[in-house]
Formats: sequence, structure tokens, C-alpha cells
Amino acid sequence: MEQLANMGVRVSARWQPFIETLAEHPELYVRRIADAGAFHLSLEHLKVPLEDRGWASTRAGISMPALKRQYQERGAWRDGREYVLPSVQKQSTILQLRALTHRYKMTFGAADNDFQFLSDGEACCSGVDQFAGFERVFKHQIALAVKRGARNGVIKLGNIDKEWCPDSSIDRYLNSRSRIGSRGAIEGTIRNHVAARWENIGSSGNPSRYFGVTDTGRRDRSANRIFRMDPIC
Repeated sequence: MEQLANMGVRVSARWQPFIETLAEHPELYVRRIADAGAFHLSLEHLKVPLEDRGWASTRAGISMPALKRQYQERGAWRDGREYVLPSVQKQSTILQLRALTHRYKMTFGAADNDFQFLSDGEACCSGVDQFAGFERVFKHQIALAVKRGARNGVIKLGNIDKEWCPDSSIDRYLNSRSRIGSRGAIEGTIRNHVAARWENIGSSGNPSRYFGVTDTGRRDRSANRIFRMDPIC
């Protein structure tokens, strides 16, 4: 990283997986990568796979099954094929790392899905929109609608209405459980899929899955749900 930065290359770092019982002190790590020339840091907590897959022990002598037991004891919940920690157990670490990166003049990316709205910039957690030529990242997505709404605490689908997205159906590229084009008059475009997830409180991409976000029970002029963001820091 230091060699690239000294050559004028913009360098970012990703701390993943972050394992609290193994990680070095956050300030030591952030200072070290800042001194090496990094301009951006992404952070994501460990996601423990459901299958053991014969995982070997870590260099610190902790096996993946042991980490799984730790996660289960801490109330980890299943997200797809992985166990993830409850949001409240990640909050303090994420806020601490975010503050540290800003102190050391870097930008921050919250790679844990439930905290993506804390990322700097509008490109999820990667910071890629800070590179010349990559400013126009895809923006018709729920994470960005949540991030924009977090500024005033009111989260609406209209926050991304004007962002471009393809007009054609994407259902042919999805598995049978994910297609929606055959349901009534729905076409199955990206805009349709985003709206469907917005309305389905149980879907993985619904705004209520983000930390501090709740459904207000109200609707906007287009009859879409309105969510509220509670202050978390």
C-alpha cells in the first residue's frame, strides 16, 4: 500500500472479516493504514458460514466452529447461508472506526449491510465513486434511498426516483423464486423489483432491515411506505 501510494496511486483498505476477539486495536490499525497512504477504509464484521466445510484453525488457535458457537451465544441470526451478529452488537465498533477514519483524514465505508447508510459517498461501502471516471455508480438502490433519508430521518422511495435504471425486465436472469414479472401487470424491471422489496417488510432488502429504521405506517403520494430513521450516534 505504501509503495503504491508513494507512486501516486489512490489506495483503499478493507478490514474484513473483523473478528473482535482477534482484531488489533482499532486506532492502531487505522493509524497504520493511514500512515501507509490509504485514503479509504471499509469495515465488515465476520459472517460465519452455516457449513463448517472443514475450516482449519486460525493462527490464533480459534476454529470456525468455535466462532460459530460464539456467534450463536451472542444471538447471531441467519442471513442467507451465513450467521451475522445483531446490529446492536456491531454499532459501537462501526461508529468508533468511522470516527477514527475521519480523524486520520480518510473516508469510511460501512460494509455491514445494516449500516451501509453510514458510508461516505454514494457507492455502497467501497469508496469507488471517489476515483476519477467512476463517479456515476448505479444509484437506483434501496441502500442509497435509506442513506439520503437518514439526513432528515424520513426515508422515502422517492429519494431515488430520478436515478437512472434500465427499462427492460431482468427476470430472465433471476431464479424462479425471485421473478415477479408474471405476477399481474408487473413487468419485472429493476424499478419494479426495488419497489417490491420496499413494500415487503420481510424481504432482505427492505429499509426496515437497516439499523434504526422503522416503518411509520404512513404512505407517500405514490402509495409507497414511508420509513423513519432514529438517531444512532
